[in-house]
Amino acid sequence: MKLKLIKCVVGAIVCAVSSVAQAQVNQVSVILEPPVWAFKADTVVIPNHEARLTPNEQPLAERLKPLLTNADYHSAASLLEGYKSTTKSAALWQLTGQVYLALEQYAKAEEALLIALKQAPGLSRSHRSLAVIYLQLKDYHKAHFHIGQAIALGHHDAQLFGQLAYINMQNHQPWAAISGYQRALLLEPNNQQWQQGLMASLIQSQQFSAAHALVMDLIANDENNANLWLRRGQIALNLQQFEQALSSFEMALRLGDTQVNNRLLTAQLHIQHGSVARASTLLKDVLRQDALQFSLLHPTFSWLLQQQHYEEAEQLLTTIADVGTLTVFDQSRYYAFKGQLAAKKGSIKQALKWYEQSLLLDSNNGEVLLALAEHFSTQNAYSRAELYYIRAAVIGAVKEQALLGHAQLEINQQDYGSAIVLLNKVLAHNPNRLDLKQNIAILQRLHSQAS
Repeated sequence: MKLKLIKCVVGAIVCAVSSVAQAQVNQVSVILEPPVWAFKADTVVIPNHEARLTPNEQPLAERLKPLLTNADYHSAASLLEGYKSTTKSAALWQLTGQVYLALEQYAKAEEALLIALKQAPGLSRSHRSLAVIYLQLKDYHKAHFHIGQAIALGHHDAQLFGQLAYINMQNHQPWAAISGYQRALLLEPNNQQWQQGLMASLIQSQQFSAAHALVMDLIANDENNANLWLRRGQIALNLQQFEQALSSFEMALRLGDTQVNNRLLTAQLHIQHGSVARASTLLKDVLRQDALQFSLLHPTFSWLLQQQHYEEAEQLLTTIADVGTLTVFDQSRYYAFKGQLAAKKGSIKQALKWYEQSLLLDSNNGEVLLALAEHFSTQNAYSRAELYYIRAAVIGAVKEQALLGHAQLEINQQDYGSAIVLLNKVLAHNPNRLDLKQNIAILQRLHSQAS
């Protein structure tokens, strides 16, 4: 009497692949062109409405004006450094700080602006400039403080609200960021930074419907913007609107997007919701662009083989012209897939050759060990099959499959006692496999009858 324990073929490299495509879509992220955040400081101005230079500083101001007008900040900084006075006004310290800020010499700018505020705490221009410095230095706590001071002093422009929203995003407070970006857009509705920021904050706060409405509005005004189509695809994925996501990513590709990840993601969506042929074309492009992406395609190869798309799988393997460019781990998987493909096509001798090559590169390739164990089991070469099951059972990723396969092997030989021991090991490893208790009970009865 033969008792079959496992519904699918135990030991096969692919046992269940119904969720392969979905799993891969979740693993690969959309890659978007990073937004360029430009934090504007107030233009360097003399005189300033908040504070005025002293009469003694007026000659210096006259020499500085043409330099500042021509944005010659290096010469202006040299002139300011050469000015020696025991008492500099808050206005001059503020101007000095702004010149250094224009030169991106943040330490000197910070020092000068803090001196200006110590002398005159109400200088909103100094607060705004310090906020920009701290934003550049990613000191968001200090930047937030100085923006708050500038707002308290009566400034309510788009730049401040946008900067405040940006800080909230960096502090993982997207709900607060939404309000800031919306207020900034009220004042500057065509500002792409605020549009990008609002989009990102809506997505981060999982307001996908609102984000979708925004991206559609932006696409209507800029339909050739690949980044917007990628955003549309990203949002559609979160809404589980996979066909819209697929069409969005395809549009981004047509508009010139070259990111490998996005091409890979589009291919995986095609596998699940579109054309396998189109997926194969995209995946070949991915491998030609970067063969190391092969590591992300393991489940995809398994799915293609399981679904008998042998031609597509073979074409993908052929695309990797130089296997030596892969990591040793991936080289082993490459030969494992060649072996599996050969086995599917009935070339058993060739399959064994590829499996052996795979194990030479990685003796702990559990999937190959299981494939070899299953092969020898079907050939009734039980001793060889058992050796491979034992080797596979020490590898965590395939331990359960190896123990189940070994148990089936013992059942085929009517060694029910050994099968019971192996199934109990499965239960110890995975207590959720309660379905095996019935099998164990049947085996115990058979073992008792045989005794």
